[in-house]
Amino acid sequence: MKIYLINLDRASDRLEVMTERLKGIPFERFPAIDGKTLDYEGLLTRNEAACVMSHRVLWQRLIDSGDPYACILEDDIEILPRFFDLVQNTDWLPSKFDSIKLETFSMPTLLQKHPVIKVRDRELKLIRSAHWGTAAYIISRGGAERMLDVSKNLDRPTDWLLYREPHVYGCYAYQVIPAPCRQDAGLVVPDQLLNRFNIKRVKPKGLKKLSREIRRPFGDLWQWLRSRRWKSAYETVEFS
Repeated sequence: MKIYLINLDRASDRLEVMTERLKGIPFERFPAIDGKTLDYEGLLTRNEAACVMSHRVLWQRLIDSGDPYACILEDDIEILPRFFDLVQNTDWLPSKFDSIKLETFSMPTLLQKHPVIKVRDRELKLIRSAHWGTAAYIISRGGAERMLDVSKNLDRPTDWLLYREPHVYGCYAYQVIPAPCRQDAGLVVPDQLLNRFNIKRVKPKGLKKLSREIRRPFGDLWQWLRSRRWKSAYETVEFS
């Protein structure tokens, strides 16, 4: 399986770290589009737009290559040994999929209970709600074609497109459980992921707090109905 590593030209230190972590596995470095030099104005920040554009180039490259799928990595991930088995052998891949998320953001995520695909000591479950991050995933040619189509307006971040609610786009997006990759908090987290490791939540007050409390039971009901519809349950995917 072809592996692409997205890496900024000015982040040579990250390239050194990732080259070491990949332990000799061949990969193709893609020089990431740099938000600092990008001429863009729109709904996204420049770094978010640059991130989407970088992934779009690789989705198109996969289509042009004729390969059935590829693994795309960002340059700020930790990797456990099971990752190497998953990318070096393809006999475990589902017959139909758009993308397979190899990382976890350690957040509660709605995952479909059935069917569950067994992959050696792992499981694959369909993603039914947001699970942020696009630092490590496998994408099929069909998935790349869909993502190119829905991302052409550059109005949503990459992980929103791939892993917020993929079924909205008719995509089969699976989660590997437990995940062999996660973003390395010891490296600088790019703000194209909205710096989600360091979000400071402001508690609402007054009318905003009252409004939140009124909406809460309706939100809980909606989450319950979604879980019943897809026979799903919320799980926090472990890094293991």
